Amino acid sequence: MLAFFKRFRRSLLAEKKFGKYLSYAIGEIVLVVIGILIALQINTWNTERTNQENIKVFAFSLVTELQGDIDEIDQRISQVNKNNLRIDSLIGVLSIAESYDDLNIDLLCLSWNLYYMPYKWNRSTIDQLKNSATLRHIENDTIIKMIGKYDAFSKHLEEDHRGDQTRIQMLEPFINRIVNYNYSNIKSLRGGILQKISSDFENDSLNFFKHPDYEKAKKENLQVLSRDPSDYDLLINNLVGLQFQFSVRDFELNNQKKDAQELIQLLIREYELENQF
Repeated sequence: MLAFFKRFRRSLLAEKKFGKYLSYAIGEIVLVVIGILIALQINTWNTERTNQENIKVFAFSLVTELQGDIDEIDQRISQVNKNNLRIDSLIGVLSIAESYDDLNIDLLCLSWNLYYMPYKWNRSTIDQLKNSATLRHIENDTIIKMIGKYDAFSKHLEEDHRGDQTRIQMLEPFINRIVNYNYSNIKSLRGGILQKISSDFENDSLNFFKHPDYEKAKKENLQVLSRDPSDYDLLINNLVGLQFQFSVRDFELNNQKKDAQELIQLLIREYELENQF
């Protein structure tokens, strides 16, 4: 075929048909350009198809990780709400007490370890999306915005957690001024009902009054370390402030859970993942 075109060009030159030769040359250039454009378009289509296939893989991974995040959020919601219930009970005990006699073991159980666990977000896929610039190939702007919002708020919640940790640390000296931990079975208490109270988020473990370790400690009749009303007022003030923060955290965590659920549904619809989940 190439030899034919060469002979054709030579015949035009030999016959001095320069006009036809020029037209032929222009036509040949046009054909080459069209061929290049077609090749570029095919390459663009292939690249775009590859990008979309990669995004679908990312979408599957992101849905999986978001589902794990929802489980994590549910645990934190349970823990924060349970701590709020403990603070309610603690404030109630302090508010109605006519004297501080026999309060010590109850104050110990209700004020023990008001911390909640740090978050364990599944950030692998979101980090890969950001670092690989794959986000720019996502055509659905709503998905891009929701990923950005979810990522930013997860970092905000981590900051809130650090703030809550600091508030609890500031609260502990007020508790230690009042609560006497010097029970003969404190080791058993710590490994038993106190651990259950502060770590069992699924079950109501506030009903500890009939536990053998509680009954044994109760019989020792240890008294509180302080009978100064101002110590109790300061403790209640700090508890109320912490309780407010826990209430905010419950609201924020439920919103984050809702955003995760909406993003999951959007990803499943957009990338046709219905049969994979």
